[in-house]
Amino acid sequence: MRTLMIGVVLVLSGLAYAEAPENETPAKNEKKSILTKAAEGTKETLAQVNQSLSRARERREHYSYSGLFNYAPLDLVIPSKTGATLSYQQDADRTYELEFLRGTFAIPFVIEDLGKITDQRLSLLKRSYFGSNSFNLIYGLTYFTFSVHIGDDILNRIVGSYPDINLIAVEALGFTVGLGNRWVIGNRFIFGVDWFSWAQPVYVTKRDAKILEYATDPDDYEAIDEVLRIASYFPRFSLFKVQAGIMF
Repeated sequence: MRTLMIGVVLVLSGLAYAEAPENETPAKNEKKSILTKAAEGTKETLAQVNQSLSRARERREHYSYSGLFNYAPLDLVIPSKTGATLSYQQDADRTYELEFLRGTFAIPFVIEDLGKITDQRLSLLKRSYFGSNSFNLIYGLTYFTFSVHIGDDILNRIVGSYPDINLIAVEALGFTVGLGNRWVIGNRFIFGVDWFSWAQPVYVTKRDAKILEYATDPDDYEAIDEVLRIASYFPRFSLFKVQAGIMF
């Protein structure tokens, strides 16, 4: 009898042990199902994004024009330039662009010698893709405009009153080269990054600094002359210029 009872207990224990995983299986399966669906959803989304980005070349063949807003956070001589670009897409490999960038800098009570500084560029560029989907080479002509309003610290040392001596202006013609990527998201939305560009003034077309005729302090003269040299020939390097717009 004792032997029979022990046998019954062992059988019942075995059944309980066998049933325990079955009770846990639905919860585990549900959790596994949720993780699987999330992974599949993420994979599908990434595949769709990749497919959309890989169709940039195809989309360039269907539209002739595009308009973009530009932001250049790291740009010389003045950072955080903003602007706009209007482009004509001749075909999938060639785009012609008219680009405008402008940056201003003014910190009262910090820069006493120099007041508001404005640095802007107007460029006629060609963007060549060389058969690639998004990678491109940028090159073209650029017209540079640089102006500085002289601060009160220098003006107060000028003897007498003279018109138009508080402004320094330099204009120059030069070139721009750079490398970037430009993708098409969806059907028409454009997102691009010009990873690096070099805009270089070469030929000065205008140099207006009347204050040099009246500045008597050697330090003032040297400071103004240094500004003129920088404005005339200093290279404008730019990193990570972001562009966003639409094709039409």
